[in-house]
Amino acid sequence: MHRVNKYAFGLIACLIAATGSARANWLATGPFDPSAINWNGVYVGGHGGIGTGDVDSRFDGSAIGAFTPGDISDTVIGRFFELDGFLGGVHVGVNQSSGRFVYGLEGDWSHFGESDRLLDQNANGPDDTDNASIEIDWLASLRARAGITSAQTLFYGTLGAAWVGANYTAQNASNNQADQGTANLNDVGQVVGGGIEHAVTSQFLIRLEALYYHFDNRVDTSALNTDSDPNDFATIKDVLVARLGVSYKLGEALHAAQPAPGAPAAIVWNGLYAGGHAGYGRVDFNSLFDSSEIDRVVDIEDSVEGRFFDLDGAVGGVHIGVNHAVGQLVFGLEGDWTAIDRSDRLFDQETEFGGTDSASVDVNWLASVRGRAGVVSAQTLFYVTAGAAWVDADYAAQEADDGQLDGGSTDVNDNGFVVGGGMEHALNNNFLVRFEALHYEFDGRTDTSSLTTDSDPDDFAAVDDVTVVRVGGSYKFNLGVN
Repeated sequence: MHRVNKYAFGLIACLIAATGSARANWLATGPFDPSAINWNGVYVGGHGGIGTGDVDSRFDGSAIGAFTPGDISDTVIGRFFELDGFLGGVHVGVNQSSGRFVYGLEGDWSHFGESDRLLDQNANGPDDTDNASIEIDWLASLRARAGITSAQTLFYGTLGAAWVGANYTAQNASNNQADQGTANLNDVGQVVGGGIEHAVTSQFLIRLEALYYHFDNRVDTSALNTDSDPNDFATIKDVLVARLGVSYKLGEALHAAQPAPGAPAAIVWNGLYAGGHAGYGRVDFNSLFDSSEIDRVVDIEDSVEGRFFDLDGAVGGVHIGVNHAVGQLVFGLEGDWTAIDRSDRLFDQETEFGGTDSASVDVNWLASVRGRAGVVSAQTLFYVTAGAAWVDADYAAQEADDGQLDGGSTDVNDNGFVVGGGMEHALNNNFLVRFEALHYEFDGRTDTSSLTTDSDPDDFAAVDDVTVVRVGGSYKFNLGVN
């Protein structure tokens, strides 16, 4: 199981705890009178979630193609760093409202603390190889926020300046501590995002949001050690974050009011609904092609490893479901289909005879059938979800010796499970909007040992897991359900 998996489960556990807290506080204070909500003022809080960083770097860059075109076996390439994990931090802000419009300013700081180390692929042993490492320590931002309220819920967008704290180290041969250098990758960039924030009690606010940090500082690393080259560099490109936050509003409370005895609920959650969704997905793929060529602990230059595929990007699809409400609790069943449509191709890292072996993957779609359960606060549903999941993907391997192509392909379809959670808001009795995070887990391995004449008995391909953050809209059919 990848590191990001446990972090996704941790985020979901936080959401479950927050949902329970929301229900307890609602029972204690009763629902709000929406007209009494005052968004103005200062608030402080904390947040936690998952993040994925995208970096690029080059160490010993002159070795690229030194003997054969395209050969990077003596170079450390930073696009292969894996920087996914949990983050947490604090935020403080101030809001000002004008009717249903709310605008303000927020500052935040998040500890990321994710690091990775890569070895060059032409090693003579586990203790005799050049290597590079990177750590993204923290993120910070100062952002304007602006949005519109519906009952007790604020839908907002945010934009501002961002800062990152990071370090890059390159080390020359034999793990010689004296021949290494470290570069500071701290940078200033931009951040953009959005989310949903809900007033659960008089001063207790809960949010789900996504933020995209972009940086462009390219640091010269040509003098880090004796093996560094003039074209060596390192850069933090971007970081994507999905997080759950809780805030406490200082000063004047948001006054609660009980409805008149026997008054009907404003929103009927019961019934059938259908809609669409779109967002961002991260796919973890794993495979081996020509696995017998991994003949030393770190030497993989003649094989193709699927963990280096880049399969992250936009996703979109449709969903249909049904809800049943019991008081403030809502239970339901939902099915969805999501197009991934992401592909990538990788080459082995030692070209010979004018050709090179390669492998490619296409991740086509995801689907799931899930139970949902949550608690309603005013017009907003806090929910968790879990169920069965399916993925459809195609994998191909190609051998190229003396220009003669020998290839094969196979389906990499699998079933597994999905867990997640989110917030859904009823604009009225028909139109619903949501923000949610889902984590799909798969454990099947497809045998690829017979795809080409260069395939080996240990070759395989597998979709390990997929994490999706998405927004959605639904239309609820009021078919006489009360």
